[in-house]
Amino acid sequence: RSGVPRRLGERPRVSPYTARLEVALLAGAVTSDVVMTSVVAPAPAIPFRGSVTFDAATVGSENAGDGVVSLTHTAAGADRAAFAATGFAVADGVRHSTSLTYGGTGMVEMWDVFDNITTGFGNAGYRLAGPATGAQTVTSTIEATPGTLGLHALGVITMTDVDQTTPVGTAVFHAEDSPDTTSPIELTVGGVGADDLVVDNIITVGLSVPVVGADQTVRNSATAGSNEFRQSTQPGTAGGLMSWTMTDIIGAMMGTVAFKPAAAARQRTLLGVGT
Repeated sequence: RSGVPRRLGERPRVSPYTARLEVALLAGAVTSDVVMTSVVAPAPAIPFRGSVTFDAATVGSENAGDGVVSLTHTAAGADRAAFAATGFAVADGVRHSTSLTYGGTGMVEMWDVFDNITTGFGNAGYRLAGPATGAQTVTSTIEATPGTLGLHALGVITMTDVDQTTPVGTAVFHAEDSPDTTSPIELTVGGVGADDLVVDNIITVGLSVPVVGADQTVRNSATAGSNEFRQSTQPGTAGGLMSWTMTDIIGAMMGTVAFKPAAAARQRTLLGVGT
């Protein structure tokens, strides 16, 4: 009797089957040999869907500098992606981010917004699928230099098990010259799946420190005078509402996006099949 395919979790090489051979002697002598053969073959590799997982975070900043911030970030793991964003406050009119590079590779810009309220401040977010592993230089360049009480901050977050073709969904951010002056400061990402990882980036001007919302984890922060820079992550199971609370707020600009899981991030093999 041949076996049947084993189920995941059954012990290999232990057969639950028995066989019986009956021989009826009608006349003379009889000799019989019974040979039983068991063959175990590996099951085919089965693709499975993984959840996007936080890898590492690094932050750097300048005050009254030259408009360029560089830091060293180290990424690891498979199906990597990077979210790098800048928040800045300058004192001389409308200015924007001009570039953001990771290990010498230009990143894809998802938003770049600015508002001129009291002091000008802006927010820009970038992404990159498959960033190099190991220690890499990440550089942010903006159009203007921050003033004495200004701030130019750069935060980098890397993650694993991200779809390398379509790494993100649709980004959500404040429109140009539309700062949020009401607490809580919040944006909701649409179409967030349970396996996503939502990231955000916020720059605020006010007299209090922004407090992170529910289900979010602060990953990067920087401060200069009344300017506050923050980045956080939230699992997709929380739904995609990204929120920060302040008691005294002059204005804030925020951007957020969901990173999407690889459809077949790994190949996992089941136990062998007995035949």
